[in-house]
Amino acid sequence: MSNLVTFSLDTDTLPEPTSRQPVAPELISGEAPTFRSWVQDLSFGEMVRTGIWEATPGLTQCLKPTNYEYCYIME
Repeated sequence: MSNLVTFSLDTDTLPEPTSRQPVAPELISGEAPTFRSWVQDLSFGEMVRTGIWEATPGLTQCLKPTNYEYCYIME
């Protein structure tokens, strides 16, 4: 049996997001962008997180060697 989960894309109806800026090794060049995350579901012992991620313009790299990230670009 599957567990169907639906998500809201309206960030005004979600709890406050977590915010951060990249640390020095993540920033490649230019101004440091701001990242915001709205987690909407945690599963498999919080190993799988689903939600909305937003970033202001900037050039960064992901430094998570043990994680995999999948995304769907909205805008």
